[in-house]
Amino acid sequence: NAALNWIGIEAGRWSVLARIPFRELQLSDEPVGEELAFSFSRYDRTRGREPVLSSTSNHQEINFHRQQEWKRLIFCSL
Repeated sequence: NAALNWIGIEAGRWSVLARIPFRELQLSDEPVGEELAFSFSRYDRTRGREPVLSSTSNHQEINFHRQQEWKRLIFCSL
């Protein structure tokens, strides 16, 4: 469904909306109190330019696999 998933690219920024079922993240159906390490990243390797990494994490080098720099998300109830 296009309304549930989209990617937006604008000058100087990008955004993504994606619905990921908890079971795909190996979480219970009600993951209150569970913790998830995450990093949402975009790697742009346009020809003729140096690679550019955009990320929610503060990576010290262009390598989004550095899990020690990922953020933590703890689920809570509303």
